[in-house]
Amino acid sequence: MKILLVDDDRILLCELKHALRDLGAVFMATSGQSAVATARDIVPDLILLDIGLPDIDGFDVMNEINHNPDLQTTNVIVITSHDTPETQMKSLTHGATDFVVKPVDHALLQVKVKNILSQRQLFEAQAMSKREKEFTSLELRFQNILAMLTEAVVICDTDGKIQLVNDYCNVLFGYNDNELIGRDINILLPEKAKQTTQDKANPTYRFTGEHAMVGVIEEVEAITKTGAEVTVEINLMDYSDHKGSHYLALIRDLSEKKRTQARLLKAALYDSLSGLHSREALELDTEKMVAIGTEKSFFACLIDIDRFHQLNSVFGHRRCNDLIRSLAKQLRRSLSDLQIRIYRIGSDVFVVKSIKPLSNHQIERYKKTLDVAFERLISSLSSDLNHRLSISAVSSLFNIDILKSGALVSMLEGALKLNKAEGYSGQIRFIEKLNYGVSSQMAELSQSLFDKVDESKLSVVYQPKVALNGKVTSSEALLRWQDEFFSPLNLGDFIYVAEDTGAIIEVGYFVVKQVCMALSELSQTGREMCVSINLSLRQLADSHLIENIVAICRDYNIEPNRITFEITESVVAENIDMVTTILFMLKEQGFSLSVDDFGTGHSNFKYIHKLPIDEIKIDKSFVDDVVDEKGFYPIVETIISMSKAMDLDVVAEGVEHQCQVDYLNKKDCDFIQGYFFYKPLSKEKWLETFSLAQQQSQ
Repeated sequence: MKILLVDDDRILLCELKHALRDLGAVFMATSGQSAVATARDIVPDLILLDIGLPDIDGFDVMNEINHNPDLQTTNVIVITSHDTPETQMKSLTHGATDFVVKPVDHALLQVKVKNILSQRQLFEAQAMSKREKEFTSLELRFQNILAMLTEAVVICDTDGKIQLVNDYCNVLFGYNDNELIGRDINILLPEKAKQTTQDKANPTYRFTGEHAMVGVIEEVEAITKTGAEVTVEINLMDYSDHKGSHYLALIRDLSEKKRTQARLLKAALYDSLSGLHSREALELDTEKMVAIGTEKSFFACLIDIDRFHQLNSVFGHRRCNDLIRSLAKQLRRSLSDLQIRIYRIGSDVFVVKSIKPLSNHQIERYKKTLDVAFERLISSLSSDLNHRLSISAVSSLFNIDILKSGALVSMLEGALKLNKAEGYSGQIRFIEKLNYGVSSQMAELSQSLFDKVDESKLSVVYQPKVALNGKVTSSEALLRWQDEFFSPLNLGDFIYVAEDTGAIIEVGYFVVKQVCMALSELSQTGREMCVSINLSLRQLADSHLIENIVAICRDYNIEPNRITFEITESVVAENIDMVTTILFMLKEQGFSLSVDDFGTGHSNFKYIHKLPIDEIKIDKSFVDDVVDEKGFYPIVETIISMSKAMDLDVVAEGVEHQCQVDYLNKKDCDFIQGYFFYKPLSKEKWLETFSLAQQQSQ
């Protein structure tokens, strides 16, 4: 016990110290300021305080004590020579416990001090008992919390001896209750991770291999009772309590996390339906190829199942899923001799890419192998589906710069769509060199068309159709596009981008307006003529198509029967139900209808008779086959015969030679269109050529 004596009488202080020497450690102060300072330093259990001090009085000293949190339990006995009720009351209100009157009776003082110190000892014992109970309760709650944790908890001392583990720790490492208690923490480490003897005293080092890892989460290898290694994440902390210093390790089993990561990685890098690599895997592989930095080229091919959404509608998702799986399996088998990877990057879109740069000899081998595999693939899948399947593909070579730009897929997709637009659906084509500059320009054009169609760059020309009697009663309107900024691009590129962005709808209305304007001007000369206008699937899907073209015709006072709308056979096949509905609506308004490029698509005779059409156009590819007016050309003759049987007019496109004209006339082809008679004419030249005044002067 510590006792502080405060009085300015040094003789009295010595007497009191002698009287109380057996009751505790005695300290002395001769002023109020020194008493306050000493009390702060030693935190006494009891202060014997004189009221009359030379600097500050005893009441001020008690005020300082009362405001110091560390001295709240310190008892004060006031020593005074003024034994008045006022002094006693003031002392009590300032926190004094008892009084001693001068001259001091040493025996009485000893009794009072003993009583106060005994009461303090009893109070502290009770407080200690309460704290122990609270600690026991806290320890029990701590044990309950540990039992509920889904992380292993290990507490060890500074020598690495395990003091406590929770239930999850026993389960994770395969030990029974208390089996780990008292064991060295090395028991949880595989042999290869155990350190030298001098390091074994530091469990931090043994878990992490570093001396300063406390508070740092680390992934390490641990070992179970059976010897199996397990990857864990450890968060090591040090702390101290009344029992000394300890290390606490929170250990999380990463096995499930690793399995989950593996599943997520597989889901990201592999397509779940086909088992092929995914688009994300293609991007990662491309990045790896860029790192190679070779001057050689890589081979890549894009494969697309034509009209796949229609197949889904007709055959159902289950059979089409089987189709995807079968395609993937056959591609892997057919191309197993090549160093390639196959990726599924869309519902019906696949990429085949070499995993290494190729020499010229290897490139030829890859092309031939892919051509053979492609033909077998179509034949096999068509047989499985009991339906003639159309698959289109385009392949090319790509250097590191293109791979680095990330344009591989977009360039292949652009090339494939252009191939389809040019009539190469259902084929595989190798393009010697894809122009990245063109792809970049097409991207810029796409953004430009998203903003606005610049009609000043568009124009319409007219190619007359010549009847058997040599007269011209109709023409076809053809779009022209010229923009110096996009000089590498052609009309096909523009049409493709316009279709892709939806700008083709606005472009289509521009053409209708130009045609109506030209027909109106021609009418003012006294001459009437019909003009054909092409419509794409995107235009047919426009919900305002009918009302808008009717309104345009009305604005220019053009009768609907003077306009024929042409749709390609592939457009009909793309969405037969929607197309049929729109065609009937156009027919009801009085417009004529024609099927363009007949024989190149997939509709043929199956449902053509169901459409409300007036005309069929023989594609130029069939006309080109005619090289002798006396020759036999069954496709051309079949189309003409079928058209006659259905009471439809037939137009032959792309006629360039006299023998073709003679042959078509003999077969009663109603109209001939081509360079043999007329190249496409500007509106001014067309009006000049076919105005009534001009016709009469000839």
